[in-house]
Parts: sequence; C-alpha cells; structure tokens
Amino acid sequence: MRVNHFDHGMYSSTNDVVISDVETNVPTTTLSTDLTSQEVDTISVADSSNFANFEGMPVSATNPGYVLIENEIIAYDAVSAGVLEIATSGRGVDSTLVIEHSSAQKVSKYELNGVSLRRVNTTHDVSNIDIGLDHYHIKIDRASNGVDRSSDNTTTRAPELSFDNEADLGGNNIKASENIQFGSLIPNYYIATPGSSTSATAKIRTVTGTSVDGSEASFVDAGFEDVELNKVNLLSSTRVVASQVNENLHLSGLPRNKSFTTAVTLTTSDNNLSPIIYTDAAYTEFRNSRLNKPVNDYASDNRVNSLFFDPNAGVYVSNVVNLTQPASTLKLIIAAYRDSTADIRALYSLVRADSSEVEQEFELFPGYDNTTLSASGELSVIDPLKNSGNPDVFVPGSLENQFLEYEFTANDLDLFTGYRIKLIMAGTSQAHAPRIKDLRTIAVR
Repeated sequence: MRVNHFDHGMYSSTNDVVISDVETNVPTTTLSTDLTSQEVDTISVADSSNFANFEGMPVSATNPGYVLIENEIIAYDAVSAGVLEIATSGRGVDSTLVIEHSSAQKVSKYELNGVSLRRVNTTHDVSNIDIGLDHYHIKIDRASNGVDRSSDNTTTRAPELSFDNEADLGGNNIKASENIQFGSLIPNYYIATPGSSTSATAKIRTVTGTSVDGSEASFVDAGFEDVELNKVNLLSSTRVVASQVNENLHLSGLPRNKSFTTAVTLTTSDNNLSPIIYTDAAYTEFRNSRLNKPVNDYASDNRVNSLFFDPNAGVYVSNVVNLTQPASTLKLIIAAYRDSTADIRALYSLVRADSSEVEQEFELFPGYDNTTLSASGELSVIDPLKNSGNPDVFVPGSLENQFLEYEFTANDLDLFTGYRIKLIMAGTSQAHAPRIKDLRTIAVR
C-alpha cells in the first residue's frame, strides 16, 4: 500500500506510522431503528445487500464483518434482509466508545477495496521499498486485526488476503503520523535582558534522522549542543522531531520519550535584575532541504534530460538567453558550496534557427570524466554518449561555508541562437544541501 505524504520525514524503515480516518469505498446505508448503547443482538439497516461478504468471504462466526456507526466499530456474524446480527462482544471493537446511535445514522461497511479497515486504520511499519521524499509504502498485516489471512487456507478455502485492485481510495480525511525532519533551526524566543549584568543562552537536545537517500541511523540521541537564539543554526547532521508513536517506540531512554528539548539558561550577576522570558511567544522554526539522490548514472538515465520528469528534487532551470549572434561554444561558471555527500551536475538546452519552436531536451555537459585536453588546450569529448554533467575539472568537497568555482564547457556545438541552463543538486545528507551563487554563462563562436 503506497502512502503519498508530503515531506513526511520518515526515510528509514525503522519508522512506524499511524494511519487513521481511511474511509470505505463500499456504498453506505442507514439505521432503520435506534441502536441503544445497551446489550442488543441486532442492527436494523435500510439495506443489507452489501454486508453479506467481508474480505471476499461469507460473513459467519468464524469470519465476522465489521461496520462503523459514527465512531463505534461493531462486529457482526450473520446477515438477513435488513438485519445484521451482532457478534459476541461485538460492540466497541478496537476500544471504540459504545454509544447510542439514532435512526437514520450512516452505517458504513468497515472495509476498503476488499480489506478490513481494522487492518488499515492502525499502526504500521514503514517498508524499506521505494521510500521517496513525498511517499513511502506500508504492508498490511494480514494476520492481525481480524481472521488470519496471511496465506491460502485450504480448509476454509479462504485465499491469502489482497486488495481487490489498484486504486486511489480512502476519502479526503485520511491522516498519517509524521516526523518533522530538519537540518537547521531558529529558536525564536523573546527574552528581555536588562542591563549588561543579565544574559540568556540556549542548548538543544535532538535525535538523529535519516535522509531520503542517506544511510544515517535514526533515533540516536545527539545530546545537547549550544545554539544561538533568534538566529539560523546549521546542524552537522539530519535530525527529527519524531511522531509520538516513534518517540514511544524508540526513545524510552530519554526524559518523557521526547525527541526535541530546548534548554534556556537565564543568568544575572545583579540580585536586583533578572532576565525575563516570554514563553507565550516562544517557538522553534525547523528547516529542511528537499534533497535526494535518485540517479546513479547520469549518462544513461535520460530522465535527467527532461524538464518535467527529472526525479531529482533539487533542480534549477534558467530562462532562455537569446543571442544576437550565433555561437558554437557554451561555458557555465558558478561558485558553489558542495559538501562531500552532495553532487552538482549541469546541463544545457540549445535554441537553433531551425528548431526555435520545438521544445529541446537538455544535454549534459561533457565533464572531466569524459574529456581529454588537446595539445592546443581545448577539451575534447571522448564519447558523446557518456557525458556526465560534471565540471571540466574535479572539484573537491567544500569546507563549511566554503564556495569553490565550478566551470562547465561544451565545445564544437552546432550553431545556436539561444540557450537555457539546468543545474541538478543531489545528495545523501539533507543537512548539507548544495548552495550556488555567482552564476555566469558565456556563449562564443
């Protein structure tokens, strides 16, 4: 089951997620009489035609079905015209509250696409298959929250449980727990420090997170570290404010299982003066980079040549630059901060006189790994099919806040009258996203 979840912050399979409020895709009915909160044997409904089977098998004492009325889940084990017979201890399933339900209340079959919603609206392990910036997969537990359907049962003739088909379902109210991932933060605190004798300092205690295409371990106590109040603080690695289910599961060794703590120390050397902290206006701003690394071989992965289908999250595309005279060489020069865990690739798209109305794909600059230096000092391409988008010469990873020069050159091009530049920024640590400034281009003939 794929869950599309924007910036969910759960990029490790050690995460758990709580899914809730997924709704049925089976047509609903209504109560034809009141259903009291007292012990009763039946539920009277306007139409029972959709309730005879549950998870693809006839409803019985050994294969009960489930309905949702308001917020109460009720089990039933037999169906007749307009009547659902309530199973033994069938009220208030999954600790839902047993209450009175009035006539005409909606009755929903608690099933989605052939699978009980008891198996969906619960806690799940995140699968390690295809975790993306905005999606992940979970596997429905076929053995729990209902009859064991984890394999084919030759005795009952019940097959292994599966969804009926592939579909986008569940309604508009679905909720999924999430982590808040960050690589920098701003602790915003309004603190009055009267006179030079008073001051305030801060520390944070965090736990580590995993970048979307990284290999960092999640939920490791990173301890306390100093931060500056009301300023951007860059962290050395990816961190998370974990969801409650993940805090309880992984952080039992921390005070109150909390994944994020701010400690503000107020000091004074004057007994008559004290700093004042206004807690009602205090908050912390968490910042994260949308950075991934989905491509291993740029030369062979033609998705990077597209404007619309590139899987990289960090992409910059320039406007078209029109030339007054045709050119045959294009050079790009940038200053960039690039951590050793990150990557920068450059591409270009040319406008030619005979193709000015046709949208052109981007082409990778040749790169130092696909060029040789001729006797005249010009770069020669070894194999045009192996252009990598790397710079003309290898540039090592930057030190903290160090911007190094990158130069990209494409020679001996067919004459062009305009161009666009595309920069791809990728990496395996979302705490160390590339930063680019001083972008310059030169087109000559």
